[in-house]
Amino acid sequence: MRIPVYVVEDRPYDEGVEEGKALGPETLREEVRSLREDPLLEPSCGQMSEAELNKLLQERMETEPDAGAFPELAELHPEVITRLRGKADGAGVSLQEVALHDYLKYRRHQMHWWKMYQIPPPEDARSAGGCSGVILVGDEIWLGKNCDCTPEEYGTPRATDKVVVKKPRTGYAPLPVVSEGGIADPGGATVGIWMDEQHEDVWPYTSFPLLRFAGSVAEVANLYQRYTLYLPGRGAHGYVDRNGEAISVDNGFRRVGVSRARDGLIWYTEGYFQSEDMRQFLAERREVFAERFDIPLGSYHNQYFADCSVRFTNMGRLAELPGDRRYKHIRTVLEDHSPFPRALCRHDVPERADYDRTITLVSYTMDYARRTVYERYATPERYCCQQQDHVYEYVIQA
Repeated sequence: MRIPVYVVEDRPYDEGVEEGKALGPETLREEVRSLREDPLLEPSCGQMSEAELNKLLQERMETEPDAGAFPELAELHPEVITRLRGKADGAGVSLQEVALHDYLKYRRHQMHWWKMYQIPPPEDARSAGGCSGVILVGDEIWLGKNCDCTPEEYGTPRATDKVVVKKPRTGYAPLPVVSEGGIADPGGATVGIWMDEQHEDVWPYTSFPLLRFAGSVAEVANLYQRYTLYLPGRGAHGYVDRNGEAISVDNGFRRVGVSRARDGLIWYTEGYFQSEDMRQFLAERREVFAERFDIPLGSYHNQYFADCSVRFTNMGRLAELPGDRRYKHIRTVLEDHSPFPRALCRHDVPERADYDRTITLVSYTMDYARRTVYERYATPERYCCQQQDHVYEYVIQA
């Protein structure tokens, strides 16, 4: 199936207007009232009066970034403020009200994810999902990923007949395969860091469009290291550029680690970091977690941690097998049925751990040069590895 890709200019003000109209003044104000009373925000902005918050946000909006140290933020700043102005006009409220609404939502999102890793889940908790990704560089560039979730989340093949992407000055948001800057990312894998450090409050920059400013994986690595506090995460990613250079990036809320490909190979999986510093940080945080909450050595928390490292090692073995580093090689990795916990293609089998009730629901392979994706979806009757590919070729329209 050929999917046309239409590239349009990003219009921050117009998009803000649309967002504001969809929200409306009553809903916006009701959400602000609810957020002001949210227990997650009580330790931080919950201690500030509305006047104090408005003063803080006004100063943030009026303070332009240091263009020498952060040239990318200097480019983003007027767009961010323009979008907020559009949202205010669309909702028919003041810029102050929109700024407060935007800020409180941003801070609640941060506090939600930080708090999640400060308290232990119940001992009978079950894994809700995980992923594994791989990049193989030979005479071509191929990527792949398995998405593992509970069976209740069965997916369906793509129904879209087109893709619309927005183009700012230096590149548009990534296509499912390749960005305008030539960077491909098969998607990340979750790595939660128990007792992770607090997020940095960098509003009004609620997100940072990394691939907008990157034309190589060297630039991706540089941006991650310079903008670590603007790119908080809890996982591992792989990136490859048009020259076949590839990296994996591990990041938490305030830290990042970068590993470069060995012999053109990158792989990553849930629950495990490849970079030495981040792997050490993850282990140290788990020790603090275990001591603080008296987690027994035989708990599923520790079993999960060990199982993820075993799966990562098996992925490396599979990626390093002789092969053409194209479609078949990727499928060899993603369809591995080694005994649990090594298996990459997860099935509902008796030998898996009690904590893991996931199966591989979506598995896809990407051909970088041809912007083509081969996707498989599990159904209640058949696993991903037993399905035929749905093939999608993304064609940029002139």
